[in-house]
Amino acid sequence: MKKQLKNKDLSKSRGIFKSISTKLSSVLLIAIVLVFSATGWLIHSSTKEQMVKDIEASLATKSSAVSDQVDAMFAEKATIVKQMAANQDMIDLVKSVQPTDDVMSNTHFKSVMKSLENVARTDQSLVTVWVAGNSANFILGNNHLAEGNYDIKSLPWYEEALSQTDVFFTEPYYDDITEKTVLTAALPIHDQGEIKGFVGVDLLLDQLPQLMQSYNLEENVYTFLLSKDGTVLYHPDEELILNQKLPDIEGDLGQIGSAMVEGDIGLRLSWVNDRSEYIGYSQVPTADWSVGAAIPAEDALSGLDSITINMVVYFVVACALLILIVYVLTRHMLKPIPKMMSVLKQLASGDLTPRLHIQSKDEM
Repeated sequence: MKKQLKNKDLSKSRGIFKSISTKLSSVLLIAIVLVFSATGWLIHSSTKEQMVKDIEASLATKSSAVSDQVDAMFAEKATIVKQMAANQDMIDLVKSVQPTDDVMSNTHFKSVMKSLENVARTDQSLVTVWVAGNSANFILGNNHLAEGNYDIKSLPWYEEALSQTDVFFTEPYYDDITEKTVLTAALPIHDQGEIKGFVGVDLLLDQLPQLMQSYNLEENVYTFLLSKDGTVLYHPDEELILNQKLPDIEGDLGQIGSAMVEGDIGLRLSWVNDRSEYIGYSQVPTADWSVGAAIPAEDALSGLDSITINMVVYFVVACALLILIVYVLTRHMLKPIPKMMSVLKQLASGDLTPRLHIQSKDEM
């Protein structure tokens, strides 16, 4: 009977020991979870912030790179036009032809036509290379284009061209001669303050998609191109091309279009097509156009999800290990308690013979 009582007391003592260990482990578990959660949130926030900065820098670099490439293309076309304007035969032609003259009988006609053909052969992207009279109403171009009754003043860009002193690029327009939508790079030829004619080249907009797609960006990054009035010249959504001015679209995309037309350079997180996108944009100085590069925010931050998952797994494992270590150490440190409880029970029953042998030098 006495032995059974002793075992029962020891069982209760162990129960007390287990209760203390469990409580201490539970408190530590709560503390560890709180600390790890706060630490994880801070790491997640700082990582996301750094990734956003990297995205901004990357898109700014990409939009700037595409802008530089497009600008280089226009600078090349502008150089061709300037060389044409320096051609003495073309200068003499527009100066000498009178409104009543037959341009094809002019002494400079053959040499000018030959020069136009030679220029066209140097660049396959040029659909038409031409020289036109202002008051003499003629136009000559490659591919045997020669019209003696051509009214250049009817072109949509003519009024703007009167104030130009350097090569200028027009907005896209429908050309009656080629029966296609083109854009023109042209330069007026002056004589004693009067515009005698123009030299220029016409580029098919068909070339723009090939040009924009030639820049190998990441799979999820797409580019788009706007003219100086905001007309969409290139975009993955073909329905927008030449049918939409970006500033006229409501919402974030319209605001970005307005900023691009005003000549701004920057990056924004915008809501486009029912999703968030990071959009960077830069200017094409030669043509006063602007180019944008965009990536869906979900794709841009896809790496953050894997980082977060890995971090949660590591924290859970670390938390479990810490709790296990604390539990084992607590059991070891509190091991003398059952012996003390047993001795105290015996002393309380009147038996003063038991002795405690505690080796630790702490409060125990």
